[in-house]
Amino acid sequence: TRKELRDDRAALFLTHFNGTQRAFTHLMKVTNPGRFRASPARVQPMYQPDYQATTDAKVFTVEKAQ
Repeated sequence: TRKELRDDRAALFLTHFNGTQRAFTHLMKVTNPGRFRASPARVQPMYQPDYQATTDAKVFTVEKAQ
């Protein structure tokens, strides 16, 4: 329903959660070559703390364009 993009995180909000599995995609624009780490994503409904999920941390390398 709504999203907030910050320097250190992206927060996504849904008005209703009925337990159905959902997938979210976030695009990143990398402007410098190097080795980077993406922290795990964490999901938890505000009023239903029994539901929660996390992803694995990722490491990726960006090479300089030729």
